[in-house]
Amino acid sequence: MIYQLQTGKIIELSLEQYLEMTDDDIEYFIAFNVGELVNNPFFRSSFQNKPVIEQDEDITLNLTEMDSDDKLIDLDLDQTMLEE
Repeated sequence: MIYQLQTGKIIELSLEQYLEMTDDDIEYFIAFNVGELVNNPFFRSSFQNKPVIEQDEDITLNLTEMDSDDKLIDLDLDQTMLEE
């Protein structure tokens, strides 16, 4: 877990450490200038580590031309709609 101090610096804590932290601990971190200053708003974000999913280019769906029975039978239809 990343916790940002009032000085703008961040420290990394576990959830247990955060729950056990007191106001005195926060004052200690600020007084001794603990932490690092990060200018990137996406620091350690899951958006940066997002896996790239390769898709086949030949998949084209025209739902207006498909029969309703075919739409119900096609199991990949839901998956391809979610990926787009």
